[in-house]
Amino acid sequence: MALDLGQPFSVDFAGFPPHMSAIDFVLWQRFRRRGALPHLRMFFDVAVGPGLSAAGDVAENVRRSWERITKQRIDALGENVDSWTLYELRGAAGPGAIGSIIAYRTLWNLDPPDGRALRVVLITDSFSDNLRPALVAQDIELVLV
Repeated sequence: MALDLGQPFSVDFAGFPPHMSAIDFVLWQRFRRRGALPHLRMFFDVAVGPGLSAAGDVAENVRRSWERITKQRIDALGENVDSWTLYELRGAAGPGAIGSIIAYRTLWNLDPPDGRALRVVLITDSFSDNLRPALVAQDIELVLV
């Protein structure tokens, strides 16, 4: 399986999520202050896609680690009873953030953990209105914090 959810966290987890950048963490904290998350549990640094193979003759644990760290990473993922919510955190989000979400959703859909629907949310501190049609076309929800 290419998807690696990693360790589950409580929706009340207030610590620094694994591999989250300091800028993304500030956005996440602002978002969290808006109210309780409507999820059963959370996952951070979710690996999607196949990753790369380690070159040469390496130990199995090194091979697995290399494959994991070369996969694409979803910042945060909420699990619901009937769906999943993918969160992309990006300061001053632009076309790159939209592209990342499209890539993550595509890789997720190649190897989903189950049949539940996937909702996608972009959390940012600023976003240009001229890119809103791209969000609508890609069914991406925008949250400004």
